[in-house]
Amino acid sequence: MTRVFFFSLFFFIYAQNCSAQGTERYGIWQDSGYSLSYLRWVVPQPRCSVLILGGIHGNEPAGSVAATTFLEHWKKQPEALSVNITLIPRCNLFGLLNDSRLNREQLDLNRQFRQSTCVEIRIIQEIAKQFQPYDLFLDLHEDGWASGCYVYEMVQPGLEAFQSSIFEHYPESFLPIDLEGNRTYFQKAVGGVASYGKQFYQISQLPGVPWSSMMWASFSLRTPYSYTLETPKQFAMEQRQETAHYLAKILIQKVLRQKE
Repeated sequence: MTRVFFFSLFFFIYAQNCSAQGTERYGIWQDSGYSLSYLRWVVPQPRCSVLILGGIHGNEPAGSVAATTFLEHWKKQPEALSVNITLIPRCNLFGLLNDSRLNREQLDLNRQFRQSTCVEIRIIQEIAKQFQPYDLFLDLHEDGWASGCYVYEMVQPGLEAFQSSIFEHYPESFLPIDLEGNRTYFQKAVGGVASYGKQFYQISQLPGVPWSSMMWASFSLRTPYSYTLETPKQFAMEQRQETAHYLAKILIQKVLRQKE
């Protein structure tokens, strides 16, 4: 069954498969003549809520593709009926269409999440507000210079970071893990994961310091677990997509176990 709802600023369309199995919803949010699409997976009794972004940098298309196709992958998992998921897969539509890291105003959207006037950021934040709170945030990116995949990690004070356990059962057939080291200004990557430490948190709160999507999720949305997943652009699109799906699945499963 398909229903269409119209509002002053946006509309969304959703198709319901079965009330016992969850609902897929597809929507478009409009602001100042600009629009972004989003997808949702909604279950009757969620134990966890997840927000996933893709395509913040338009020249990193695998993140957008992985976000767009993630629900087809996730619905096959045994935990599918335990999680609500909101996905915004094409955050920088201009960049994706023009193979550009920047948006139409030539701004890096991943430095605009703190009091931004960018219409893309406003829409992302408005969509996110409709369905908060979240237990887990994921932003899917690519790295043109890395030798393998790696993860940035931010967790709320008092929570134990997952760190290298994220790659504990990582399949050997997948992309290599980037173990070469310093992926943040204040913390070296260990086992493919760079966890932001106390010094970074303190500096990030200073006036004028730009925020990435992960910082916004942690500081503004107060999301307990926030991650940026990076896959190496030198490998095939299918491999990058498969790796992003796997890492997203593992992180959702870990958060679910923390909530048991």
